[in-house]
Amino acid sequence: MMDWTGLADDNGIVPEVTELLGEVPKRWGRMDLASRVTLVAVAGFLKAEGILPAAGDIGLVLATGDGCLATDLAFSRALAVDGVSPMLFGYTLANIPLAEAASHCGLTGPVYAVYGDRDAARAQAAGWLAPSGPASMMLTGIINISADGGEPTVELEVLKKQ
Repeated sequence: MMDWTGLADDNGIVPEVTELLGEVPKRWGRMDLASRVTLVAVAGFLKAEGILPAAGDIGLVLATGDGCLATDLAFSRALAVDGVSPMLFGYTLANIPLAEAASHCGLTGPVYAVYGDRDAARAQAAGWLAPSGPASMMLTGIINISADGGEPTVELEVLKKQ
């Protein structure tokens, strides 16, 4: 299991990250914790499954309970003290961590977050795998970054078109 605490540091570059990703993504320094955790979790899962580097129409649908609430709260605190924080503002949408992971991992299928549980994400992902659906494979599960600073929840699986 990954020790996610190192990803929250200012630079968040732990040896596991550079080993997994090969290089530090250009936007790494400005990424919020949700984006860093999602990118590392997705890349690690795809690598373990033998799917990284990704090829083809692979999509990503993940559930979240808190969405980007931790980043939204940090943005609100920064807004109250320093005014608008462009570094945090771009990460105040729940889809952004998935987009960062998809971009870095080469996923070109449907990519979005759903508020709910793992079953909700799985059902959404399965819909994209219908015979006439655009995806041949979907990565799904749940990644949740608790607004209270608790340990991130990360559970992933891959669904393939039958």
